[in-house]
Amino acid sequence: MSIWEILKMLLPLFVILAILLGALYFVKKSQLKIGNIKSNALNIQLLTTKSIMPKKYIAAVRVEEKVLILGVSDYSINILKEMDYDPKKFEVVKSEKNLDSSFFKLLKKNLREK
Repeated sequence: MSIWEILKMLLPLFVILAILLGALYFVKKSQLKIGNIKSNALNIQLLTTKSIMPKKYIAAVRVEEKVLILGVSDYSINILKEMDYDPKKFEVVKSEKNLDSSFFKLLKKNLREK
């Protein structure tokens, strides 16, 4: 097998990689707009969590102008209650655990454990 044959074999690979990198650049640049709303514009904030049993929690999460009370276990996340957000009623609990962990970090951690 000559060098020319090896290059002919690898050329499509490099073309596909260039197309994928171009698509990645385009997606990052345009932020994948959904309608008139950007996909990363969703405001999610973990208000507090309370452990009720090992690996079972109740969490209060603010999504935009709603507060979701969630039941979180190993195998599911259930919405227990949905309420309108009122800053006077809900106060963000500032603990070291909540400062370090965002919703997405917790989600990634829990997905890796399974």
